[in-house]
Amino acid sequence: AAHQHIRSRDASVPVSAVIATVDGKPWCVRADENGADRMLWLLSWLEGAEYARFRPHSLPLGSNIANAVARLDRALSDFSHPSLHRDLKWNLLRADWIGAHLHKIVDPARRAIVERALNRYLMLKPALIAQPLAVIHNDLNDYNLLVGRGHDGVSALTGIVDFGDMIEGPLVAEIAIAGAYLVLEHPAPEQALAAFVAAYHRVFPLSGTQLDLIWPLLLARLAVSVTNSAVMQRERPHDPYVVVSQVPAWQFLQRAHGIDEHLMSARLRAACG
Repeated sequence: AAHQHIRSRDASVPVSAVIATVDGKPWCVRADENGADRMLWLLSWLEGAEYARFRPHSLPLGSNIANAVARLDRALSDFSHPSLHRDLKWNLLRADWIGAHLHKIVDPARRAIVERALNRYLMLKPALIAQPLAVIHNDLNDYNLLVGRGHDGVSALTGIVDFGDMIEGPLVAEIAIAGAYLVLEHPAPEQALAAFVAAYHRVFPLSGTQLDLIWPLLLARLAVSVTNSAVMQRERPHDPYVVVSQVPAWQFLQRAHGIDEHLMSARLRAACG
């Protein structure tokens, strides 16, 4: 439903089209080889490589992605669906669930980093709860953004995929989540985040309060990610997917410890005028 809605509101947002079945439905149900029912659906092809595997991560590319994400969020502003209202561990309004699992992060230095991010999140949670709700993708990580090069050699966003974690949440969470994965392994993460937020703001204006929440929420999202990896690693020790973003996330969290939150907020405010 989200795919169809976005394309009806802004066809320039690079989201797959849903290919209807022969009887005009968006999906069908068929039995697999074991007799279990499976939902089948078909999406149109999107060219590109995952942002995580694409290089270079230039500032213009980050701005291009921000422009598309802002248009995506604007297209979703009048979307509704009953399945949006659900309990989800990736909802940043409920990120404090990680507090009960910090002991699963074995390294005490790493555990302390996550604890600091969690404590700051808890201090800011009342301001986050006060934010109006919006329909958001909620998982714009570096594997859900596809990037390619045009005939002119300029790199640009070519696809936004995986709407499985959509929720109704604060719009600022969308920006913080996308920003968190855009800065991973980036040679100039602070500059990249400022360029990304400024480009988003030009399409979908942000308030000063939202700008001040972005950096701590970015760290909270990465704290949730590494804690979830620690939990899942115990449950599925041989599944490489559960730690797919763990190494760059830890590297960034360790580096971010030395970045002043108030200076970062000032930088984002200045970038947005």
